Amino acid sequence: MTLNFQKINITDVAIQTAKDSIPGFVENIDTFEGTNDNFYIRVKFKKLDLYAYIVIDTKNSLMVHYCENVEKNLSCKHRNILAAIANHYRYSIELANTKTKLVEYKDFVKRFEKVKWENKDDEFNLFPSISDSTTVQTPEVKNAVIVHTQTIDRDWAAGWNEVQDYLDKQGVDIALQIKILERRKQISKYVPIQPEQSPPLKPKTPYQGEIFRRVLRHIFNNKHLILIGGKGAGKDTLINTIAWIFNLPKLLQIGDKDTSRESIVAEPAFRNNQSTYDLSQFTKTVQMGGLVNYAEVNFLKGDTTSVFHSLFDDNETLATPIGPIHAHKEFLMCCSMNVGNGYFGVNKLNDAFKDRFAVIRLPQTLSFETLIKDKSGLEDSSAIKFLSTIKKNLEELFFDNLCESADTIRGYIDAAVYFLNYGFNNETRIEVVEDYIINKVEDIEDYFEARNAVREAFAELKLQAFPLTEEEKAYSNSDTEEN
Repeated sequence: MTLNFQKINITDVAIQTAKDSIPGFVENIDTFEGTNDNFYIRVKFKKLDLYAYIVIDTKNSLMVHYCENVEKNLSCKHRNILAAIANHYRYSIELANTKTKLVEYKDFVKRFEKVKWENKDDEFNLFPSISDSTTVQTPEVKNAVIVHTQTIDRDWAAGWNEVQDYLDKQGVDIALQIKILERRKQISKYVPIQPEQSPPLKPKTPYQGEIFRRVLRHIFNNKHLILIGGKGAGKDTLINTIAWIFNLPKLLQIGDKDTSRESIVAEPAFRNNQSTYDLSQFTKTVQMGGLVNYAEVNFLKGDTTSVFHSLFDDNETLATPIGPIHAHKEFLMCCSMNVGNGYFGVNKLNDAFKDRFAVIRLPQTLSFETLIKDKSGLEDSSAIKFLSTIKKNLEELFFDNLCESADTIRGYIDAAVYFLNYGFNNETRIEVVEDYIINKVEDIEDYFEARNAVREAFAELKLQAFPLTEEEKAYSNSDTEEN
């Protein structure tokens, strides 16, 4: 069988960009010097089962590999990497195979069955040394400006294959993947996991949707983020996904009306008969790097958020009682805020604060049914349909500004977990609807409206009737008497 080839032109910029990222994408590289100055390179990509080959002979300089994109004649990220490997040996590739079926590729590979390859992994640093030890030098104060140095080596490669799989599925192009890899290496080398921070683990269900690539572009544009969305929009999932792909430790902070500028930055302390200050974990994250997930930031008062202004403008400096702290290069802050019914006590963020961020509104990325499955593990279709019907009937009340406290995604997730633990039956159905959803409604008339909406859902699903309480009966009788 004969392979089809096409001319390619990979720019020097693309080759140099790909060259530094070879260790993140390649498992091993072998070479073989044949007769008549023929030279062959064999490349094992981490995510491809079959080897790729570079063939340099008296007639051609070509690359040959198999992946789904090659078979479909689509652009392929592997080509830049292969071109960079060839460039390492001062060769320029002119041709690449295209529209190649698997059987055709396997037939081509047979010609290399008896070749004795020489391993060249060390030339490409395919086995990076990862230190298990962590050394962080204590910050020192010089002329009221706090400086810090640190030597850290966390394993950037651990889990990288899973990250690549996710990035591919999200349609992240090779150039951006290479930038992510380089940033991940730097973060792993220089950013420690501090007390109160969480390690960057893969979310159970990483964020799905077009917004993800948009957020990546903002991050590489050196912007911090404000994420706006309703319940279940995936704000925390997106933030956790960012931490996972970049290997960034996370610090969770929750906005509160009682939070002060001082509590954000540093608290007064008394040690060794002297007054001093203890820097907050937020300040330490600014100083040493990491991702801050500032949830419900719109609960902070306007004069409190002004403490962040100099941190997110050109100064990139946080004022503290013991001197200004310049933000670490790998410090990222992602603020999140819920919008919609049921949120009271929130403040309008001032424009000076918002102007320092990229502000992104998140759409609902998952259906209610998928959200319940992913968050709780519940697979029972009857139980999920039950919760979905309850939610649909109650939402009709929300449009009239009634029973807004029953608009609770967490309540439905708790209900699903309850079904997992105690079964889906008439007793548990009544318990979860009351204790996790409608009992959150405090106004008595609204509460009765909610019970009626639930009662209609039970009837719609042909379930045993949702009971009338003695309160409802008394309320109903009083209405009858008045009429």
